Amino acid sequence: MYSFKFCHKYSLNFLGYKNLQTEEVPHVTSTSSFTSLDSNTENRKLKVERLHKEIKEEKALQVRLSKNVREIENTRMDLGQTFRKNQKLGTMTCDSDLYRNLKTSRKECNAIYSQLLSLNKSIKTKSSEMYCLNKGIHNQNEPTPTAGICLSEKSQNSIISGQAIIQGLDPGVVTTASISATKSSSMFQSINRYSALESLENCDHDVENEVTFELTAKGVNSAILDTKHMIQRQRKIKNKKELTPSYLNQRQVTRSIRLKRYYQHLHSSYRQKLFRLLGNSGKNRSVISFLGNWSGVSTYIKGHTRRSLDPFITQLKSVELDSFAVVDEYKSTVTCSSCFSCTSKQLVRRNGKIKRLKGAVVCNNSKCPRRISSKSTTINRDQNGAKNIGLIGFSSIVSIDAQPLPPFRRTFYNTHKYGDGKHI
Repeated sequence: MYSFKFCHKYSLNFLGYKNLQTEEVPHVTSTSSFTSLDSNTENRKLKVERLHKEIKEEKALQVRLSKNVREIENTRMDLGQTFRKNQKLGTMTCDSDLYRNLKTSRKECNAIYSQLLSLNKSIKTKSSEMYCLNKGIHNQNEPTPTAGICLSEKSQNSIISGQAIIQGLDPGVVTTASISATKSSSMFQSINRYSALESLENCDHDVENEVTFELTAKGVNSAILDTKHMIQRQRKIKNKKELTPSYLNQRQVTRSIRLKRYYQHLHSSYRQKLFRLLGNSGKNRSVISFLGNWSGVSTYIKGHTRRSLDPFITQLKSVELDSFAVVDEYKSTVTCSSCFSCTSKQLVRRNGKIKRLKGAVVCNNSKCPRRISSKSTTINRDQNGAKNIGLIGFSSIVSIDAQPLPPFRRTFYNTHKYGDGKHI
């Protein structure tokens, strides 16, 4: 064996002696282990190819069904519009054919929508399986679950007793934040409803006692006199009056003071409203807030002003007994908060053309518990996202692996890891 001494980058000096004894090389008697590894990899590759082919076929079928449902949906909307007009005129008693055609069209739409939902679920399952197989082929580890949310012992006890208030905050552009708050007992009901739906059991959507609130930039600007000061400045410029620095600084200080006091008063009154409406009158009253991680930097919509959510978040963190956490809001807006299936934007007819509303989502699942219980299919898009964000954070707390419900996960994990909150 040799050792080397470094002199400079162009010269190396040999030191020591040469080992003339040959080392024994272990003799490999069998290559069965390598053969088994190669065969396992080949089997995985064949399975990936098969899954890829099946996913491609299902997506093509999904596109065809989507085109067909549009035509049937247009026919259903025309029949429904005619039916409502006749009903208002009082001439509906003799037109039974129109009602029969409307029911037939609705059944066809529901049948296609159920096929689309099953296809979407199958594509998700096969995509997750193919993802895990590709990780195994390339000898890569799957993403590890993120760390759980740490809560105080009092907050944990209030969750177990069902008295804690859970609220989700969905940040946005038109609305600075949409907030939906409810008790932890209602969150446990949502988790149990998901488990029942996964087991193909019938379940009802109970009427939830919830509090909703929308924080808008327009309301904040009006409260701190920002709009009023802007109009006064424009009037002075129009009348060719000078805007002195002292005048501008004085108005700016006034707005900053009013801004701080406004958020303090807003949070205090809103917190009291939560306890009053949700019936939490104990001493250790706590609110656990979950904020979606959407930032929306440099995102603007013409005609809408924007405001930072940081002052309101500061007030949420200021209470000692309350807790605050930021969660991943993946699939929170496009997932139904009742049946956890994929939603779509609401269709409306305007000037003879069918358009989609950006502020409302509709659940097309004919077996949705909310649809069966209250015959309601449409919900506000931001409020639906706020409900799901609260559920994402809450399910991450009460799950064993600190992961949210499977519809809101970015990767595939075990779907049966939820209990009654005793393992927080």
